[in-house]
Amino acid sequence: MRAFERNISTLDKRESVKRLHKFLEETEAKLMATPSYAAENEVFKENGREGLEKFVTIRLYHILFTRLGDEVEDTRVQRHIASLQWIKFKHLGVDDVQEDMFELAMEQLRQMDSYKSPRDKLIVIMNTCRIVQRVCQQQVNRQFSADDFLPLLIFVLIKANPPHLHSNTEFITEVRHPSRLRGEEAYFFTTLSSAIAWVSNASFTNCKLKDVTEEEYAKNCEEQLEIWDATNPESPTGGDGERRELSPPRILTDSDRDMAIDSMKILLSRVTYQFENKNHADLRVSEVGLLLDEYQLMCQHLRRMEALIGTTLAPPPADQ
Repeated sequence: MRAFERNISTLDKRESVKRLHKFLEETEAKLMATPSYAAENEVFKENGREGLEKFVTIRLYHILFTRLGDEVEDTRVQRHIASLQWIKFKHLGVDDVQEDMFELAMEQLRQMDSYKSPRDKLIVIMNTCRIVQRVCQQQVNRQFSADDFLPLLIFVLIKANPPHLHSNTEFITEVRHPSRLRGEEAYFFTTLSSAIAWVSNASFTNCKLKDVTEEEYAKNCEEQLEIWDATNPESPTGGDGERRELSPPRILTDSDRDMAIDSMKILLSRVTYQFENKNHADLRVSEVGLLLDEYQLMCQHLRRMEALIGTTLAPPPADQ
């Protein structure tokens, strides 16, 4: 492995990927022929193949990501997406949805840069797409179709604005072995790539946003760029020097209640109730309106949790 690492560090981009795939194919064949794998079932063997790819790509990450990535393009894309933060659902031609229902999807997408194997990066992409699909399925009072999936994913991508977006997608495209990029994994990655292509090159003439004039488009983008430049004076760091490796990502499934729990945690972590620790003796007449507002907000949160969990949650009686 050390000899291969020294060898690949001297090669150009294309030759590095070619040599990597050849090394994985040869090593995998030897691994599957060992007594530890030869008599095992296909699931066990598949886990071994994935483990091999993960071990090798993490070991070579500092070489591969730098070679395949483009820090200049990463900075351009992130700044361009920052200019689109004013975009709302109506501009993309889809029904309005509570934005905080996509918080978990955004958080998943932002984590992509923290992982160092193509499979782990793909898991958070699949999780992002599954969450978007799940939110659509839960909107019983709105009509969402398959045609709405891409616009909603574009919205999530814009709001998440993950770092090193271009380099991460290039890394996945080149490093993930072609024989392993298949099924749902390939479909969701292709869909995200379409969303990335849309946001990376969006302009008034080619993105055809609804309910916005060319002058409004330019003004909104300029205002958002001013905010971005003021809060992000330095460009993103290239390579993997600033990355913090997370625990292996957990695959979220449509039936996984943890998805709902994670969504609720993000939602509730941002909520404060100013009357939570007060009793009736502390309440002033002038605060009755605020108390009602807080009660209604709590009811809204319960209804959103109800949609996430799929069960009915009754709000507490208003007189308690």
